[in-house]
Amino acid sequence: MDATAFPTDDAELRAVLSGHYGDHSLAPGRASFGMHAMLIRHHINGASFVVGGSARLAETATDVITSAGEPS
Repeated sequence: MDATAFPTDDAELRAVLSGHYGDHSLAPGRASFGMHAMLIRHHINGASFVVGGSARLAETATDVITSAGEPS
């Protein structure tokens, strides 16, 4: 099923249901409904994210690596 073929004529509902398509980097017309459903299920089950974004993840990793020092 084409992801833009949600079984509704309500344009606002279709927009809401299409809101997560950026999470898997495909336009709604190119992503499968199954892929979208799995992604939404992941979010419903408590998806996580890095507080501060991916840059914060890199900063933290750099701090840990730097504090470990050079190998002896």
